Amino acid sequence: MRDYSELFTHGVQAQKEKLDENSHKSGFDSATIDYAFKRIRQEFYELEQEYVMRDQNIKAIRAEFADVCNFGHMGILACDKKLEL
Repeated sequence: MRDYSELFTHGVQAQKEKLDENSHKSGFDSATIDYAFKRIRQEFYELEQEYVMRDQNIKAIRAEFADVCNFGHMGILACDKKLEL
């Protein structure tokens, strides 16, 4: 059985940790689709770099996965705003 609760509990926690680390940055509510797309590509590259490292720093890999998800959510928010027009 697919446990959505476990998936979202862990995912949201990691994503919130990353957002809290960067609370000094401007809000994500004004992110555009283009911005989210570019940033998700950049974050995926950073995830790939962490993943192929010899020491396999799981905390760093987890953080990069969270960054990818956060920018994905920013892209979804930007899409939804356009759909509401």
